[in-house]
Amino acid sequence: MATYNTKTSWPMRIGLLLAPLMFLFFLELTLRFFGLGEDIPLYTREVIDGKEMLVLNSQVTRRYFDLPDHLRPELEEQLIPANKAENELRVVCIGGSTTAGFPYEINATFPFQLEWRLRQALMDNKVDVINLGISAVNSYTFLDLMPEILQLQPDALLIYMGHNEFYGALGVASTQSPVRSRSLKVLYLKARQMYAFKLLRKALRGATGFFVSESQPADPSLMRLMTKRQAIPLDSELVKAARTQLQENLREIIRTARNDSVYVVVSNLVANLKDHKPFVSAHSSSIQPEDSARAAELLKTAMTQISIDQSAAALQNLNELEHIDSTLADLAYYRGRASLQLNDIAGAGAHFERANDLDMLRFRAPLNFNEAIHAVARDENVPFLDMASIFDEAVGGIPGKELFHEHLHPNFDGYRLMAQAFYEALYTIQFNNPLEPVVYRNPLLKPIQVRKVLDFYRKETGGITDLDLALGQQRVGLLIQRWPFTSEHIMEDTNTVDDPAILALARQHLDEHLFWDAAHYRLADHYLEQNDLDAAIREYRAVNNAFPDNAIPMMKVGDLNMTKGRHEIGRRWYVNALQAEPDNPELLLKAGHAHTVRNMVADAGRYLQQAVHLDSLNRQLSEAQRSSAFYLLALNYANTGNFAAARESIGKSLQITPGYGPAAELLKSLP
Repeated sequence: MATYNTKTSWPMRIGLLLAPLMFLFFLELTLRFFGLGEDIPLYTREVIDGKEMLVLNSQVTRRYFDLPDHLRPELEEQLIPANKAENELRVVCIGGSTTAGFPYEINATFPFQLEWRLRQALMDNKVDVINLGISAVNSYTFLDLMPEILQLQPDALLIYMGHNEFYGALGVASTQSPVRSRSLKVLYLKARQMYAFKLLRKALRGATGFFVSESQPADPSLMRLMTKRQAIPLDSELVKAARTQLQENLREIIRTARNDSVYVVVSNLVANLKDHKPFVSAHSSSIQPEDSARAAELLKTAMTQISIDQSAAALQNLNELEHIDSTLADLAYYRGRASLQLNDIAGAGAHFERANDLDMLRFRAPLNFNEAIHAVARDENVPFLDMASIFDEAVGGIPGKELFHEHLHPNFDGYRLMAQAFYEALYTIQFNNPLEPVVYRNPLLKPIQVRKVLDFYRKETGGITDLDLALGQQRVGLLIQRWPFTSEHIMEDTNTVDDPAILALARQHLDEHLFWDAAHYRLADHYLEQNDLDAAIREYRAVNNAFPDNAIPMMKVGDLNMTKGRHEIGRRWYVNALQAEPDNPELLLKAGHAHTVRNMVADAGRYLQQAVHLDSLNRQLSEAQRSSAFYLLALNYANTGNFAAARESIGKSLQITPGYGPAAELLKSLP
């Protein structure tokens, strides 16, 4: 009879257990050594114009979405100096589509508007506000990105997120979530960084479409494509799970940042409760068919009464409806509308909040998520910004279409209100040089500071023009034409752009036929054709604000100010442009001309001499510009009494352009 040798069986068992792990370990090493995996970092290092830069990787979202490229959200590309200057301050903003700035881009987002305000206030510092907002992601994405975020060397981290915990990538009701529990999702995110996992995933996706959601419409919206569960009751386990994952992920993000000595400000959430009815209003499962019919009749009658300002009568019908089914989201919403007509602001607010909570399509977070965010900030002892209260204060009641485009995304007024609120929060904690510990305060902003936010947020535009507003307007128009929006959800836009030329340029940009800055340049050309120089200046300044190291828009602004006779302003713009391109002969010529007009002889001569010298090495000026440069240089010599040098320069000017009038006249006037 055979005997079981326990002394040899345990090593064998351990070996069998370790064999797969060892295989994966050596496979991973091999793949990395030969570069056979797919590396998708948050940023890449590149040398641009001789400077080492960190370039945010728009494709980093491939870590989190298995979607076709045209539907997958992208991170906005941004350039960040690889070597942080001693006087440089960096603020990183994380969150979903609101942080990203939908429906706007670049300069109309709240992170850019915040950067604009910080630059004006902190003149002795270089300020970079890095926008890591990504549509359709939630707290898991930033939990995963935190190690790389810290490599960007932020001084402060601003957190605005929570709406996407249901349908964002790895959300509790998202198609982009292959596992359910939080611990498995965290493990899944770590596994996705392995080359072996990426290779296997890529092979499966290519061979079978395993990771791609099935049974989707032929041309779905991103919102539809991300949505796995369309009806989630308020008392369901999914709501509890979403709130718990937000709290736990937020807590870990805060601790990770704080361990790296990064100051954190956490904001609660805002949404359009007043002017956007619930997406899905469903009866209780226990309601009888005859009661359902009666409920529909009562609701329809109440809606008609509200539309003709018969709110008292409408409330009677809605009160009867409540006895039939008190869990109907539309009941709460229209009670809010009726209460608002009767000037019961507090009552209306409570009804609108309940309508939001009962909306079973969870693109807006339930209101208790704000309580959860506040609790984490308090427990982790970090500053908490009550953005919801600031939005209420801004409209003197319940915010709606005054500050929002649709259910969730702020309009430009809403975004600059957010920027001003975050600015005041950073000012309060003195993040650039704290005089006392940066800790939780309740409230963070005192009433006088909130008043300051409300007084100033509309005064700063950061260079926004009608073109930027038109871009947002058209994106919203495309969004609300698709699921889950219906005609009942479309709000009247109180601030529309209707200029055909602007709308045409916006359409070209959205169709990817025109870059954002090129669209602004085209609009500037349009204004110049109409002889509206100030409008053209606004377009160039918009580009300059977005790309402050680009000399072209600064030069254009200088040109137009010179044309309008604002020579000192033009001179300053040329000098600023030269900081970006100090060896540009055309800029040097323009600066020389501006200084000549301002009778700043020494500076004028220096700029002009450098212009003709650089042009002699590498012909960049036109003949007309070259002739003008020698004439201006001759004028400069004449003003300093160097008449021999003046004659020589005039000779060179006339040699290039015989009969050049100004040079000939100057020659006649010389002694």
